[in-house]
Amino acid sequence: MDTETQGMIERKPLLLKDVPTDSSEMERRVQGENNSAVRQSNEEVENSDTPIRKGPEDEAAYAVSEVHSKDFGAVQNFQPQSLVGRTVKSPTIDSQEEVAMAREAGVPEASRTVSVINVQLAAPSTVPKDSSNAEPADVSSISSASSAAVTAATIGKDACIRVMDGKEYIVVPPEPVWQCPYDISTLSNQEASFNTDVFKQEGEELHFNWRVLELAVHPTTDTPLLERLKFLCIVSSNLDEYFAKRMFDIKTGDPALYATLSEKIHQLCRVQEECLLEDILPALEECHMHLTRFRDLTRTQQDSMCLYYREKVFPLLTPLSLDTTHPFPLLRSHSLYLAVLLQSEEEKRLGRLGQPHFAWLRVPNRVPRFISPNDDPCKFLPIERLILHNLDTLFEGMHIISTHPFRVTRNTSLDLDSIYLDEDEDFLRVVEENILKRQRRAAVRLEVSSDVPDALLTVLKEQLDLDDDSVYFVRSPILGLKDAFPLSQLKIFPELRYPKWEFHSHPTLKMMKERNISFFDAMRRTDLLFRFPFHSFDESTLTFLQTAAKDSSVFCIKIVLYRCGDNSPVVAALVEAAQRGVDVSVIIELKASFDEDQNVLYARILQNAGCNVAYGVKGLKTHAKVILVIREENLENGNKKFQSYVNISTGNYNASTARLYTDLSFYTCKADICADIQDLFNVFTGISRKKSYRKLLVSPMFMLDQFLDLIQVEIENARNGKPAQIVAQMNGLTESRITEKLYEASQAGVQIDLIVRGMCRVRPGVKGKSESIRVISILGRFLQHARVFFFMNHGSKPKFFIGSADWRSRNLISRVEVVTPIEDSCLQKKLWKYLRRLRTNEFEGWEMLSDGRYRKALHQDKPRIRNDGDGGVTYVVGGVNIEEEPKSVFDRLWLDETEDDSEHETQSSGGTSREEDWKSKKHKDNREPLQVYKAGCIAVRVNSKGVNQVLLITARNRESMLEGGEADAWVLPRGTVLSSETPAEAAIRETLEEAGVGGEIGPLICTTQQRKGRKTIETSWHLLRVDSQASTWDDAVRRRRQWFTFTEAERLLTKAHFREAVQQAKAMFKG
Repeated sequence: MDTETQGMIERKPLLLKDVPTDSSEMERRVQGENNSAVRQSNEEVENSDTPIRKGPEDEAAYAVSEVHSKDFGAVQNFQPQSLVGRTVKSPTIDSQEEVAMAREAGVPEASRTVSVINVQLAAPSTVPKDSSNAEPADVSSISSASSAAVTAATIGKDACIRVMDGKEYIVVPPEPVWQCPYDISTLSNQEASFNTDVFKQEGEELHFNWRVLELAVHPTTDTPLLERLKFLCIVSSNLDEYFAKRMFDIKTGDPALYATLSEKIHQLCRVQEECLLEDILPALEECHMHLTRFRDLTRTQQDSMCLYYREKVFPLLTPLSLDTTHPFPLLRSHSLYLAVLLQSEEEKRLGRLGQPHFAWLRVPNRVPRFISPNDDPCKFLPIERLILHNLDTLFEGMHIISTHPFRVTRNTSLDLDSIYLDEDEDFLRVVEENILKRQRRAAVRLEVSSDVPDALLTVLKEQLDLDDDSVYFVRSPILGLKDAFPLSQLKIFPELRYPKWEFHSHPTLKMMKERNISFFDAMRRTDLLFRFPFHSFDESTLTFLQTAAKDSSVFCIKIVLYRCGDNSPVVAALVEAAQRGVDVSVIIELKASFDEDQNVLYARILQNAGCNVAYGVKGLKTHAKVILVIREENLENGNKKFQSYVNISTGNYNASTARLYTDLSFYTCKADICADIQDLFNVFTGISRKKSYRKLLVSPMFMLDQFLDLIQVEIENARNGKPAQIVAQMNGLTESRITEKLYEASQAGVQIDLIVRGMCRVRPGVKGKSESIRVISILGRFLQHARVFFFMNHGSKPKFFIGSADWRSRNLISRVEVVTPIEDSCLQKKLWKYLRRLRTNEFEGWEMLSDGRYRKALHQDKPRIRNDGDGGVTYVVGGVNIEEEPKSVFDRLWLDETEDDSEHETQSSGGTSREEDWKSKKHKDNREPLQVYKAGCIAVRVNSKGVNQVLLITARNRESMLEGGEADAWVLPRGTVLSSETPAEAAIRETLEEAGVGGEIGPLICTTQQRKGRKTIETSWHLLRVDSQASTWDDAVRRRRQWFTFTEAERLLTKAHFREAVQQAKAMFKG
């Protein structure tokens, strides 16, 4: 979906005791409850059979009030005015096979051959005597022709279970949405990458929604009941956007594809509804959570509900009739309506229907969709049922025959990029005007209760200009299932939700509090990397902005806002900064799909606060996530300078979604990256035409070409017999040139792991084309939103990048995106560990098959997820942690070294094989011995008093230290020797990174060996005469350094191999 962080409108269930008596207070409270919530969706959505219309009593059907038997004939002869004078025929079931299928589907005999004017009503015995105050009875006997048609393509919720390789898997969808007509293995790389019959984007979006649906239908982790309901709501929300963005253009441009997609969406919706009606709702009833009817409430509860209706609901209702003086109303997209069929009391008394009467009623979205009685918070009455019971207050003197809920989806996407603007036009005003036009766009879908009479259905279809494929009949008691999202968040049922997620404080933030230093002080010492939601957005990004807003030394703040949610604390911090006199520049993207109105509002607020507001680069969408803070600081010599601080993130500056989306946030004050960001903001706010950058990858300039070059390096290494590997995580991969290059890389022997949550154009496992490519999609409690790229780059330091860009054409060609390299060795190790966990996630990972479908193994034991405190999750079954997959050769040569006593190692050049990386099951004690080569320096100097000294640094030998902590044990600087280095070169590099000193390298002093488990570590020690000492260096925030005499150093060093090296240096060094 184009709205990667767009949240559903949350209308929380309301306890009557919480209802304010003041209407203005009620309005403020409801507005405050419109918060963003997570949506599992891919970046582009965020898709028949003639459906079965079958409504269980008191569930899907709404309303037929008191009718006497003499009404039956009159209603049967009823035709709406729009149908008078012509005949409308309904489909009939003729064949024995169809009759048998209809019987199996539960379609009543009497309803299998009916006409559009046949509206059967409930028997008089089921009708309350006091019709003036009675809730219209639920009816499942109102027949309609379309409810009879059943096709052989009906798919149940267990149709996705398949046995493959002797193991049970969930395979979704059961059949590919779009069947490729070619054998991909026979196509050239270019044909396989560019042919639209191989990859159909609209079908891939439905594949994604099938995967989300299965989180509710067949969860493979310990997923509580309300969380399963949440996933059903997410699917409904995703489909809302799919229809709003896609289906109109498909229907008008490719009718055959439209018919195929409609059939598949109907199948998906049937499985979703089956799960809700047969699994979720009955299970919630067993847990004493009741979706109730008005007549099931006690008399006291009914009275309190009616009081709430009169005071809070009735004033918001506007009944709209349909006749010659009242045209068909404008039905708003995604709003719930009630269609009411009426007759006058005189007509009822005379036993004839006479002139038909239709009325429409919009259910207000300013009140919660579900209301609970004061004395029973476990009961939830849908607001439409309360309205149904009180319809007589709206239609006095009329007899209510039946009432049917329905919902319309319109083509509400805005193509703002195609709008031509004169130089003097205000783009903000143009966007506002187009937002207002949304609700008049063409209808693309009608959702209606399964009991709807054919006469009413025909009126709706005619007025909305919809065909049968666009009608979706709903048996569920909740029409517009995404409105049930607040039910999944109820705090009164903690056992039915995920346990509360506990953030882990970043070690650097702990150090800041302990030492009372600022965020800026920490950034000057080292680069920082935060992972959401494992670390807190409020403690990191929000603290960074709030600190800048209040700091008198801050000169300016520049930021890009794409989606920042309702009531944004980020916007509040920017307003505060501007009001304090800080020069604040905000690039706000007005074309963020389905967030246009929110961003227009923020643009006005920020402008009124005194911020410089721009809308990005003309013709491009600005999707980058960057912040620049410029601060005036004092130098040691008393002069002043301007110091820049930069944040580059993979996700939006949205405090709500940061708790639900997995993202990375990088902080640095390195001069080259800061200068690049400064240049980029000059492009945003001025007329600069910058075409190259020092460090950053920026689209649409050269990012695509740079990624292709990085892949080409791996191809050349593989062809030369060297290890080559690519691991990339993103939201979507649709760029054809990237796909073609990845196929070429696979054919060369590059090992490729693609972690793609949504759409992916690459087809893995195709013989002769993509056998070394694996594609996985991870879906679960948190939405995977980060973009991370790894290239082994054998013979040199590995290359890691993070940023806002997916490998999609729109990101690389049509948007301004920023991707930054991560060059700090410690942060690189953390990123590799992060990627490794994703690649081995068998509980939440779906593996793509070569036909584009996905599979995931079924597990007898469903693990529970918890925060492991290290920026990731651990899976727990029965209180026992599930161990990770064995490490690859690449892991063992690089990451294992972080467990040694000198932790800040650089990646080894070891290779990796698919079998070792993914399939190995050997216990670590059975692995072959491993030889590791390291190099280090004995850094020496003569101080001002003529005393010979040696430099020691503190070790970081625990995992927490990798995030920025310190230890008190003293060690010598050393690290792993890369294949492209001599030991002396490695020793110099490691000493500069770990201790921040340089100088003249001396001879080899000695070689020491140590055993650590199955590893033998051989270290070459060189003498370094120090002649330069930096005030800041890579490891400054993680280590302390200090000069000691040789005697003091020997006493402080606890490791024998360190003492041996110092003793040898002492004998050799003559100050």
